Amino acid sequence: MSDVKKTVVVGSGSFGTALAAVFALEGEDEVTLLGRNAVLMEMLAETREHPKALPGITLPKALHFTMDPSVLKAADTIVLAVPAQAQRAPHRSTMRHILTRKRSLFRLPRALNGPPAG
Repeated sequence: MSDVKKTVVVGSGSFGTALAAVFALEGEDEVTLLGRNAVLMEMLAETREHPKALPGITLPKALHFTMDPSVLKAADTIVLAVPAQAQRAPHRSTMRHILTRKRSLFRLPRALNGPPAG
């Protein structure tokens, strides 16, 4: 077994991207951001910027980007940084990868059904 600790952050919005960047900056061994939007993930990898979510912020070189849920198989830590409604019915293939072995799993829902009223 490798001594490299792998962290995967699921969700490429502003919250997930910011969390993944912090993990990478804090020296986690390997950090990957898992998203669903192919164009966005390719752009993040090429430009190291998320202009809509984090304008003006350069993402760390240590941060990797993918759409492939199989990265979850090898993850030691998984952070679900997607809206709560998206966590209610996770995609079967994603859950299959998450539930394959013992690991740390953190669910960090941003909001239930949108921004708070008022």
